Amino acid sequence: MSDNFELNIGFLFGYKSKTELTEKDFKNCPEIFNIFDSNGDSKIDQSEIMNIFTRIASSAKSDVKDNRPGAFAIMNEQEALNFINTNKDKLQNSPKTDKELVKDVFSFLLTLKENSADEEIAAGPGEEPVESVDGEVVFEKLTEEEETPEIEITPELLDRAKEFKSIQERENEQFSEQDCLKLAMLSDEELQIARRFLKYKRFSADEIITMVTDCRRKFDIPEENYDRFDEFYNLDNRGDSQLGGIDIMEILSVPPEQLDRVMQLLTAENRKDSPLSSKDAVFVIKSGSNTLYELMLNNPEAKLEIHNVPNATMVNRDIRDVNIDGKTYRFIMGMEYPEELTVTEDNGKRTVEIYNKNLNMKQIVVCGTESQLPDLGTPITSDIISTTNIYMDDAGNVIRTEVIQKSDIEGVLDVREYDADGNEAVLQSGTVNPDTAERVITKDIPDDDGNTTHFLLKSNPNTGEYELHYQILGVNTDENGQHEVLYQKNQNLKKTGENSFVYTVNDKVYSINIDENQKMTVTDETNKETSEIDLAKLFRSPGAEIYRDIITKFPAELLIFMSNHPLEKMTYGEFKANNGHYNKGENLVELGERTDCADDTVRSDVIFSILMHEFGHYIDGSIMEAYISGNEDFIKCWEEEFENFKKNHTSQEQDMISYFSGSGKDAATGREETVAETHMLLNTFSKGSFTAERAYYLQRYFPKTVALVADLLSKTLKQT
Repeated sequence: MSDNFELNIGFLFGYKSKTELTEKDFKNCPEIFNIFDSNGDSKIDQSEIMNIFTRIASSAKSDVKDNRPGAFAIMNEQEALNFINTNKDKLQNSPKTDKELVKDVFSFLLTLKENSADEEIAAGPGEEPVESVDGEVVFEKLTEEEETPEIEITPELLDRAKEFKSIQERENEQFSEQDCLKLAMLSDEELQIARRFLKYKRFSADEIITMVTDCRRKFDIPEENYDRFDEFYNLDNRGDSQLGGIDIMEILSVPPEQLDRVMQLLTAENRKDSPLSSKDAVFVIKSGSNTLYELMLNNPEAKLEIHNVPNATMVNRDIRDVNIDGKTYRFIMGMEYPEELTVTEDNGKRTVEIYNKNLNMKQIVVCGTESQLPDLGTPITSDIISTTNIYMDDAGNVIRTEVIQKSDIEGVLDVREYDADGNEAVLQSGTVNPDTAERVITKDIPDDDGNTTHFLLKSNPNTGEYELHYQILGVNTDENGQHEVLYQKNQNLKKTGENSFVYTVNDKVYSINIDENQKMTVTDETNKETSEIDLAKLFRSPGAEIYRDIITKFPAELLIFMSNHPLEKMTYGEFKANNGHYNKGENLVELGERTDCADDTVRSDVIFSILMHEFGHYIDGSIMEAYISGNEDFIKCWEEEFENFKKNHTSQEQDMISYFSGSGKDAATGREETVAETHMLLNTFSKGSFTAERAYYLQRYFPKTVALVADLLSKTLKQT
């Protein structure tokens, strides 16, 4: 990385150029630290930063509409896509190097806003003074050495820029020459709107640019609402809480007939000492809840609380809590009635009751007192003892009750359902035969629409042999009453010798052998085609030999794919975090040392589960044309099932799948994790209590998404 490029990154976060960064360097934007710290070692080095911007460069040059994690997470992701799509031809045909393309995209990112309306990312290190001659502005081309984004100076741009240097209302707060040039680069349509705001001295050039580019598209502001801009700009009863331009733009996104309600909330006489923020006022109105509106208007002590939820973008955007007289009400966007939360503690246990009138449902979560519940975001799911969901009719009569607890197998939930008469149905279970150690996992789990997932896994940890049957049946039936099959897979692994196995998937048979030189050969017994993997090379890092026996359980179609698209290597123990990671930049799969496992068998199970997840990332991203997570059909299917899930489940349940709906970074990250987790579920089960709930909710309530991803994974694995 060049010094200049590193310095530009430095100015983004307000620190001087360093070899390594720590969390202290991100005191103004702490959430960004976790995004850039990809290996979880509490430091950010140059390679981690470079990987992120290399990915952006690849996106800029690709025909594929890709929105992967990294720098996009600190801004409105759609704006970055708009920029890339608009400039795609220019970037594709550019003779510039990857680093130069990265710098082009990065220069654009510098003008965008971070999610908070109160903090703005600096557009550069500042401007150099420019001389004036005879009252005429002399615009000088900024040089590369001055570490500022280059602006191509043309006579037309200069003429256009001079308009902004002599705005009388700004008096001594005139725009700098660089500001004028940046304003002049707006499109004619954008400039027409920008002229509404040029006179306001509170607004910098960068804020105005953000208002007419980012805000207009992000907030979808009705044209007639602009006429009320001055009313909100001139509010004089808010003390030091003056509204910024971006705050006002967000307010103007409210339907015109609701703007008076926003004004009432912002200027409520009884809230002079604690004025409502613009974001909270907008949430109150857009929530559609008259209950919340009356509550905030009539109770000056009422405050909307956003929990510190680093792993749940959905929560940040859609849910707020209000505490009145010691009682907590949780409001969800789009729901008139709030959830009522009651928390009690007794004998080292905490019981959280969530009553959701909108769903006619009560949820009771029993957990240890160290759990973060009822806060959302990162509940310590291993600390949850049980969850009981009670569904009622409009009269309050219990229709059915669902009880979720741990089973005999770590990472598998025991789910039982009882009807109004108390009749029991086992939806999911995990049992262990004490004599043979054989494990049996069964799942017969319907979603809210009647699609049903059937899953049976029998495995022997002593031999590594297993059989797995997976079927997803749709709600529709044919003339014979048979449900449509959305997905079906039967796979079986048998050990035939010390280093030989037979793997069967549906009607295909493969033999797998490892010779004395650590060469693994996979043979398709139908056509006798063979594929080879050099295990000694793949596991050459110290400690990676632990993968030697685990890889024999890999599906044959994945092993063949690995032969055609080789990994650089697999590492164990070098990765600082206690989980796994597919490093696309270096094309390797890495895993932290599993010191939390009770014995070698459990360790092998956990590693296999993690690897199936990480190899889902590998399949998703190893072929540029693949990018399953960016497939339009997949995105549409996921969004439809996600919206349906939100309508039928409490905020606590929604939070369980925040890993797939955003993970606190962006929606694209959530889609990537959905693909990876699906690959794991298609081949094994979640072998950890901390991932059990999220896997259960994904597998049960997103069957059509799982079926579609399974098909896309299968098609990708067949690519050579």
